[in-house]
Amino acid sequence: MLPPKFTVTGNQLPYVFGSDTSRDAALKAAPNANTSRQRVKAAIAKHGPISDMDIARLTGLGDSTVRPRRVELERDGEIAKAGEGVTPNGRRCALWKIS
Repeated sequence: MLPPKFTVTGNQLPYVFGSDTSRDAALKAAPNANTSRQRVKAAIAKHGPISDMDIARLTGLGDSTVRPRRVELERDGEIAKAGEGVTPNGRRCALWKIS
């Protein structure tokens, strides 16, 4: 389940309601979120089906940046789960594609 939302100039930013630290982090990340989101979507469009780990590797973004942007894209219906893959260490992972 996604956390509650906080509205800042029309952009929806996820954060934990009542947490000043979370709100401040969301405000700080807001200017870069759209650019990161576009990079994540472009990697999925070009290389999908693709895992979060591979998106991070291809874009140069950290896991902690890729995952929230991918969640936003999924929530907005821009991408969908394409199936499951296996990481290099043998763990299962979700694969993503453009909807």
